[in-house]
Amino acid sequence: MNVWSGARDPPAPGGWFDGQGFWLNEVAGEEVGKDDERLYPEERADFEAQADDAGDNIQYVEMSIDDERCCIPRSANSGALRLGSLNHDPAGLRSALLTSFDLIEDVAWLKGELKLPGSVPLTCCMHPWPDKGQERRNMISDLLHSFENCIFHFPGGLANCGCSVHAKLILLEFDDRLRVVLSSANLKPVHWKFRNEAVWVQDFPRHPGQQQPDLSRFFGEGLDFGRVLGPLLAQLLE
Repeated sequence: MNVWSGARDPPAPGGWFDGQGFWLNEVAGEEVGKDDERLYPEERADFEAQADDAGDNIQYVEMSIDDERCCIPRSANSGALRLGSLNHDPAGLRSALLTSFDLIEDVAWLKGELKLPGSVPLTCCMHPWPDKGQERRNMISDLLHSFENCIFHFPGGLANCGCSVHAKLILLEFDDRLRVVLSSANLKPVHWKFRNEAVWVQDFPRHPGQQQPDLSRFFGEGLDFGRVLGPLLAQLLE
């Protein structure tokens, strides 16, 4: 089945995203359950051994799209967008804001896939998950070891069960533009590699010769939302 999202092919590296339509993420394969008939006996045995070693009930294994047994055709990635395509200039990345509902479980994957330099100022905002204190502490530790300047926000506080953060917003600030990314995917490999997620991207050019964002358009009578949001983004991306 072919699905038309309204988006054209992604621009070449360094090109501009115009916000027209949306993309699906590029998938690396599919998730396969242990009882799937396509698994070889030795793969099923490895599956069960990994579940025992992990002390957890692992539900799926990954089957590559290049595997002839995979049900997903390679044509599914025609015009698709991968997370790494969003950062065309790692050396020129000035700052980044990442938001997610789920905790970031694989910091090394995220850093490598999104091509984030360890020196880039990074702000992370996500659901507090008060019942996952150890996982949250592990994530914070991994991020602090991977990035020189990392700030965390857990709206509502770490003990707040009533504040649900579902935003999947990515802001990437370059010398010439602010790239705004809205996605249905959390910052997890399984979401960006093995599930059909939607991605919208638009680049907003920096005003020529202007080092700080011009917030004047956000101020004025009746623009309370912009008056609050504008200074917040300016501080995050300073």
